[in-house]
Amino acid sequence: MTSPSLPLPNKCQFCGLCVHITHQFIGSIAQTDEMFGQLHRLKREGIIESVPPRLEKVTIGGPAWELDTTSFCAINASAWANKATSCRHWQLRINGATLSDHLAIHHGKTNREIATALAVLAMFLTILIAII
Repeated sequence: MTSPSLPLPNKCQFCGLCVHITHQFIGSIAQTDEMFGQLHRLKREGIIESVPPRLEKVTIGGPAWELDTTSFCAINASAWANKATSCRHWQLRINGATLSDHLAIHHGKTNREIATALAVLAMFLTILIAII
């Protein structure tokens, strides 16, 4: 007898590259809306490439610990908030680490991938030149 499968949790909630903005008063919601509005204007003018999609959680009359929040991916990953899609940029959120720390880890991993690819290309070219 198999148990019914549980719904997948959202991997982005546990990722260090996920940015959470907690709105503690109505003015902060308006500030976040204004920020995303300005980002969309910059995208329309071609100054930035893309605006990260945001997830909003709004509670009306809920308990004090369930504050309104806005979340988005710091690197605008294509698998953002999609439970069924794996994300190659995902990294476990580290307690005490800041977004800058997680971005440094992300860029270090990206630089390592680029360096590895260039090293393989250099070895291939060296062998090719030696054969010729």
